[in-house]
Amino acid sequence: MGLTFVGIFCDIFGIILYGAPLTVMISNGVGAILAVAQLILYACYYGSTPKEGKPVKDPVKPTAPQVHMTVSAV
Repeated sequence: MGLTFVGIFCDIFGIILYGAPLTVMISNGVGAILAVAQLILYACYYGSTPKEGKPVKDPVKPTAPQVHMTVSAV
């Protein structure tokens, strides 16, 4: 009984010991994927920020807001 307990105990902690680097590698892989996604988004939106001194190109001029009121009879 005692040897079985010690054997199971050693197996569990052996798996944990060799499994720990795997969890670090998985989290590093997720971080690398997110970093690549961030760089892609940065490259996509790099030119969209207006620079100081340059006018912003706005093809649609804003107009005065229009309010429509409706009256319903009860």
